[in-house]
Amino acid sequence: MPYPLGFLFTSSFPQFGLVHSLAIAAGYQWREVTSSICVRNGQHVIPVNIVPSISATIGDYAICRQVWGYWIGLYIGFRLPAVIAFYVSYHPMLMGKETTLNIKVTLHIVEQLCLLGLTVVTSKENLLFHQIYFALFWAASVLSLIVTTWINQQVVATNRVPTAGIGLQRLRAALFMRRWLLFVHLASSVSAFYWYFAHETYCQDYQYTYFAISEWALVFSNVYFHMCEVFETYDLTITLQRQPYLASGAVVPLAEEKKT
Repeated sequence: MPYPLGFLFTSSFPQFGLVHSLAIAAGYQWREVTSSICVRNGQHVIPVNIVPSISATIGDYAICRQVWGYWIGLYIGFRLPAVIAFYVSYHPMLMGKETTLNIKVTLHIVEQLCLLGLTVVTSKENLLFHQIYFALFWAASVLSLIVTTWINQQVVATNRVPTAGIGLQRLRAALFMRRWLLFVHLASSVSAFYWYFAHETYCQDYQYTYFAISEWALVFSNVYFHMCEVFETYDLTITLQRQPYLASGAVVPLAEEKKT
């Protein structure tokens, strides 16, 4: 099976999970997921909001948490070993700069494990651990995006591509998309932090809505950024092969089998 086909499908799992959870929340708890509480003039008030935040959509209700957990579990189960494909694709083009590639792999693993921690430990169950997982996830995610873009840029700049022509064109297309998505991710990160603290400080109408929009842009820019890996892995395939056995149960090495 072509690797990019399976990669694009499984990379869409977070989107499926978010849309699935949002559909449930919209049908049963729309008012609850679009409301927030903050302090204004010494009193707790509920400002006007029209967009649900991701944290409220997937974390406030048991059924939404379960749906999100199923989708993200499938996603992480594929994303953790998927970094091997990225490593295999870029290693021949980064001879002498393997340290940067190893940093990318480490950040990728930390990002996925922290995403798993965010999913398992909700803010209602343990706020401190949830905040720690979020901080580590965000830091690893931003650094991973920056390092990945730098790796892509170095390969394109030095033209160290095993197959010229279409290979270089694909890497240039990946670099173009990654730069824009990295900009969106950083801008939405700054916007999300600003509107969250503005909501907590001033407690005005629609401030939490702006935070929610920034949060959605933050997550989807991350998802689409990772999808750019399809450009580097377009020539990889996934092969399942059965190992032949003798009648006695001993394994027959493939090389010896061909000789006979």
